[in-house]
Amino acid sequence: MHLVAIMGQIEDVPVPDRDDDEGRFISEIESHALLPAHVTAATAAIVTMCTLAERLTTGQAYDLLVALPAQIQPLFDRCMRRKGRSVVKLAGAELLDRVAIRLDVTPAHAELICDCIFRSVRARLPGDVVEHVANQLPKSLSDLWCGTRHAVADAASVTETSARQQLLAEIADRAPLPAGITAPDAFSAAMCTFSRHLSGGEARDVFLGLPESVRRLLERCLVHRHEQAAVFDRAELVNSVADELDTAPAVAEQIVRVVLAAVKRLLPTKQVHDVASQLPPDLREIWRSA
Repeated sequence: MHLVAIMGQIEDVPVPDRDDDEGRFISEIESHALLPAHVTAATAAIVTMCTLAERLTTGQAYDLLVALPAQIQPLFDRCMRRKGRSVVKLAGAELLDRVAIRLDVTPAHAELICDCIFRSVRARLPGDVVEHVANQLPKSLSDLWCGTRHAVADAASVTETSARQQLLAEIADRAPLPAGITAPDAFSAAMCTFSRHLSGGEARDVFLGLPESVRRLLERCLVHRHEQAAVFDRAELVNSVADELDTAPAVAEQIVRVVLAAVKRLLPTKQVHDVASQLPPDLREIWRSA
């Protein structure tokens, strides 16, 4: 559903009395989701739950709606009662991407918001309804819904408003960039080479997990690539980056570590662990220690 259509769900939603369950629900989100100034708790809840509803059939979404307390149902009534819509095949990364775009936050911040909202929603549902919803979802999204993913990334690092600016400033400040090499050059060289060791699907998940402003730096190598992962070790990774940046391997390795550390702070936590699971031991070490 387009953002304009989802935001239409907010119209005519009454301002909650802070003594009722809707008020407590909104307060929980305000207290724990670290929402930016341009996003209200009601907006975050509606966008998150209506995006989840896109992955459910009309019947499943309705069952979830009517199981909620009556005071909360009006928040989600319009999107969860829509008839005749098709199911959108969303996994965890795609859902976080949609929520991030619709709320204009980073995917890592979207993970924090979803975790908070799903936790508050689950607390108001019977256990069998929570389980029934989980059974309809792919594992990555089911884990997000059930709160069984790895811990959400450090909150202080996910609420930055300019992810691209933050990332490039970190690389410029911490990496020993050779003369004539910019932070975007170093970022692209390191990530495009590193991502070749990932499957096409995992590379696309990394691409989707990054903020939209950062993706433009990687479109040439992550969007159109073969499904099969390349096979190389840590030395080959470092030497390839060194050749591209025309610098010594020792310098290239420092650049790679700085770039990977900056990227990990922008990705949803589960995506960081998924990448590690695809790497051989020597590359896994450089990814985890970055």
